[in-house]
Amino acid sequence: MGHAFFREASRLWVSEEDEVNILKVPSAILMSAWSNWNGNKDMGRFYLSQALQVAQRIGLFQPLNQDPQPFDPLARRRQKAIAVIAWGLFNFQTYILTSLRSMTYCYPDININASINGFFGLADAQSLGPPSFPIPYDAFSHEDDRSFWDPFPLIRSRQILHRGLAFRAISELLENLNAFTQVQDLSNPYEAYDKAKILHGKMLGWADNLPPELVRGPESLPGVLDLQYASSP
Repeated sequence: MGHAFFREASRLWVSEEDEVNILKVPSAILMSAWSNWNGNKDMGRFYLSQALQVAQRIGLFQPLNQDPQPFDPLARRRQKAIAVIAWGLFNFQTYILTSLRSMTYCYPDININASINGFFGLADAQSLGPPSFPIPYDAFSHEDDRSFWDPFPLIRSRQILHRGLAFRAISELLENLNAFTQVQDLSNPYEAYDKAKILHGKMLGWADNLPPELVRGPESLPGVLDLQYASSP
């Protein structure tokens, strides 16, 4: 079923290749993620590059009008949707590129700059910095933005997922990771060290200021055991 859906989505992508609209960005992210999860890294890179290219062509990361009319709820919803898509693309590309960079720790002979240039060689696209507008969730916007999920092991009680808070926390984390990758590229080691210390403090502050809803409770199993339960047959 999944493969049939992907084939049809790929066919539609090719048939609408000349069309440029904002909905193609989340579509390309989904197809990139699906390709990566199914072991087709080349196709995953292609669709991520396509998402970045569309985002650049439509100016997705350009400043938004931050003060829509209060009597126009549709404008506010549209503005929030644009912000979610923009930050979602930034988060996804940062996660992928950070994973690529982490390979240098395991394989020091890899030329990271050549790898990243090759990553984006499939399309006329470049990695994007953080959007120029705030993350579209705050500490007070999550009351009606909850869902339930079943943690591992399944004998544990169902947990509440605060989607807005989780989106904001992940976005803040990846924004810091994106800044750290830029520090890695500095040629001056003293400047890199000073900026890395500042980012280290920001990362600690991020962890210390997570909303209570996102902090692992005392009944939570260590992450490594969660992973073992999740991956066991």
